[in-house]
Amino acid sequence: MKVGILAAGAGSRLRAGGFTLPKPLVPIAGVPLIGRLLGAIAPLAPEAIVCIINRQGTPVADYVRQHYPTLPVTFVQRDTASSYESFTVLCAHMQDAPCLISTTDTVFAPGFLQDFVAAAQQRPAVDMLLSLTSFIDDEKPLYVRLDAQQRIVALGEAAHGSPYVTSGFYYCSPRISAACARLGPAHASALRVFLGWLQHERYWLQGYLAPKMVDVDRPQDIAVAEQFVQAL
Repeated sequence: MKVGILAAGAGSRLRAGGFTLPKPLVPIAGVPLIGRLLGAIAPLAPEAIVCIINRQGTPVADYVRQHYPTLPVTFVQRDTASSYESFTVLCAHMQDAPCLISTTDTVFAPGFLQDFVAAAQQRPAVDMLLSLTSFIDDEKPLYVRLDAQQRIVALGEAAHGSPYVTSGFYYCSPRISAACARLGPAHASALRVFLGWLQHERYWLQGYLAPKMVDVDRPQDIAVAEQFVQAL
């Protein structure tokens, strides 16, 4: 298994609140977001980890190399026009391997990531397993509607009012990387648009009901995330 990390976002809402660190380095209870993520990834023993950062992301690479020198992490440093373009960059490095693709801004409970990957590996026919949460505290959540077998049947406006939203973790079969390569980086304006296209084209998108998670996008989310961590 390979891992891709989406860490190229600008973190504009945090910056508007006065935070100057790159978003992946924002500390939650003393540990940067990307440190929390890599600490959970390490036990999975991935064969490769590819992390995309933006042009201001050099401190992120420096932190990872200093604190996680034994992990097989390589960095792609470039500014991208959208989350979907960043996703396609990572998929291009995954080649024909199944892969876990993750954002850095989700704080989650210990054991979640191992359980998520294990569930995905038990269902190789699924094109993409998406982590879902019912803890909705986001300005722009991506709602998801499921059928009785937890297959995703609608996303976005078509699923508005559902109790579930996506939470930043995607386990992808090689078919997803192939779709990205075929469509190219300009196909969609955002990752959520690409996910909607996959569902429309009848790719098998499966939901995974995860425990509570906290998405850190705004300054006020930091306190919520720290309270969550302290209660674990």
